[in-house]
Amino acid sequence: MVTLAAAAGIGAACTGSPPVERGFGSRQLVNLRDSSFTFNGSYGSLVYYSTGGGSSSASASYFSVDTVSGKVMSYGSSFPSIVPPTPSGFSCEIDLDSTSASPHFVITNTASGTAFIIDDYVTSLPSCPDTADEPLVVWRRDDQSHLTLWTGPFAALTQVPLSLAIDQLVSWGTSSATVLAATPDAPDARGLYTIDMTTFATATVVPPATGSDAWAAGANATGSLASASLASLQTLSFQIVSLVDRYIYPRTMSDGGTTMFVGPFPSGAPSELALYSIPPGTLIDGINVLPTPLSAGTSWLDPAWRLEGGTTNAIAYWHDATQRLITCPLPAGASWMQGMMAPGRSQVLFQPYNSYGAPIMSGPLELVSFDDAGGGTCTPIATADVTEASFSPDGSAMFWLSSPATGDATLWAAASDGSAPRMIGSGPIDASSPPHFVTTTEIELTLGGDLAWIDLRDDPVKMHYIAEQVWGASIDFGDWLLADYDLSGQDGTGRLAVIERASGNKKLVSPEVADFDAVGSYPPQLPFEVVYLVRGRNPSPQDGIWVATITDADLP
Repeated sequence: MVTLAAAAGIGAACTGSPPVERGFGSRQLVNLRDSSFTFNGSYGSLVYYSTGGGSSSASASYFSVDTVSGKVMSYGSSFPSIVPPTPSGFSCEIDLDSTSASPHFVITNTASGTAFIIDDYVTSLPSCPDTADEPLVVWRRDDQSHLTLWTGPFAALTQVPLSLAIDQLVSWGTSSATVLAATPDAPDARGLYTIDMTTFATATVVPPATGSDAWAAGANATGSLASASLASLQTLSFQIVSLVDRYIYPRTMSDGGTTMFVGPFPSGAPSELALYSIPPGTLIDGINVLPTPLSAGTSWLDPAWRLEGGTTNAIAYWHDATQRLITCPLPAGASWMQGMMAPGRSQVLFQPYNSYGAPIMSGPLELVSFDDAGGGTCTPIATADVTEASFSPDGSAMFWLSSPATGDATLWAAASDGSAPRMIGSGPIDASSPPHFVTTTEIELTLGGDLAWIDLRDDPVKMHYIAEQVWGASIDFGDWLLADYDLSGQDGTGRLAVIERASGNKKLVSPEVADFDAVGSYPPQLPFEVVYLVRGRNPSPQDGIWVATITDADLP
């Protein structure tokens, strides 16, 4: 049992045969035939793709096609920046050559071809000027690797005098910036400072020296709490985390150690809380914590880290609402992890990080639970072999997929707190296209190459088949989905169709499809465009990139 499928198509018409009938207003954009073809995403009406690279002996070449005008752009061997097209007379790109440790920012007049280069570039607002006179705010690095601030038209930038030696840009926007920096009179004492982007006045947010500090709830209180400086990036490679109204940052302690802190807090409480000491040689990797798919997600989710090195191997999770640190020990050799927040924000699942098209990683599954009273626990749901897990959109249930290196995979389900676990079933589950919730109780999956769904309310479990011999990842939208099915083992193509999940009713988009992708955001909202690659069994003028428009009026 496993999920979704994408990209396949049945053999095209032979040369000289009549055109194949295709649905949903399909029209051809580009005529091509290349077995190394890959879709690379989209922005607006621009669809990006490449040929070559991968298993091909040729290096990759990158292109875009506009689904409205049909215009094709070639980018050569450089992967293009997927940004909105600008109507201005300037184009901008970042270039890093072998002669410089810092990037060059190249601003080109699209009419004359004249290029202007800003050296030692870090970032800027706006990202590209509309006119030659438009003022920019640019961050650059000096010969001491400190950040410097510059303003003005790109050809006449002037440096803003700041009484700070800036190591790291923590956050910034049009109104203010927060930086890790030191003052000239105390170059080894780093703190956090804000800069007003209008007046360029600076203010202290977290002073270099600790004040009224304490260990956070749930922390392992070991080591000194005295510190005269935040840690430098040279001491610890860690990007300071910006929360809504405070920060998470490392400090160099008076006993020579390094400890992670969170602060500042309002007066009347400890100004900073110590989270955990960092043993020498410990690697710290941030863990993405994302909302549950199809749920009413939140724009801010609490931070988590993977700590690994020596005797340390754990997940550290800061729950800001209850100001508690929760630590989950991990088995040796555990893979790179990611987190998923339950809709009610009372649980987080930590599981191996997997992305479509990449090698499948397996490992443990940890459930973090907490309550408004400040309590928190970490429960191991599985110690190994998990490749996918998710909460239901309403937060009432969860599933996980156990995929051992040999043998069948097993799908499990439980309540969202991990209670009442039950085995849904075992079989040839394709972990590269994993199960996922499509409603609060229904899970879509691919079993033995066939797309199906189950309802967790059924006991015993009943398989509802959608399509046979699918490949890749299908695209879900409401009660329907796009899938490539009837995969041909001879030419690696199938039939792309819009399918009603409950009934299995199908409406063909096109046969002979070798790859496809939705244009725009995901999950798509009706109406939307889908681009697909036709590759017939024999070469034909119909081979190439096509686009169809899916509307509710045409649904099966």
